[in-house]
Amino acid sequence: MLSPSKSDDGVSPVIAMILIVGLTVGLIAISLAVIMGLTAVPNAAPVLGLSIELVEDKYIYISHLNGAVLPLGSYAILVDDKDKTSDFHPKVDLTPGTRLKWECDGAVGDVSVVYKSGGDTTLLAQKHIGKT
Repeated sequence: MLSPSKSDDGVSPVIAMILIVGLTVGLIAISLAVIMGLTAVPNAAPVLGLSIELVEDKYIYISHLNGAVLPLGSYAILVDDKDKTSDFHPKVDLTPGTRLKWECDGAVGDVSVVYKSGGDTTLLAQKHIGKT
């Protein structure tokens, strides 16, 4: 009967100890990053319902149906990727029940409402009008 070599004794426990120490250090680093706030959490976009519609083939209406209030300046209305917020009336905070109106002066492809926060923008609603 062959006896195991004495040079292999202790290799498995040493590797196991190295793995356990590495795992512990990793978990501590992740825990500290979360506790200390080093992980960036993006600003959450507000939750709301918006409706975008074309009426009489010349008016675009944006209606705030329900949800969060968007103060004037925190949202932008893009028509074919151009900021047309100032063309929509009335110029007010978007609250439930608010309806903004713009008279189209030509072809309109897409109308989008975006939320602006800290230099970032989040798409809230978009509709392809496709008016030619």
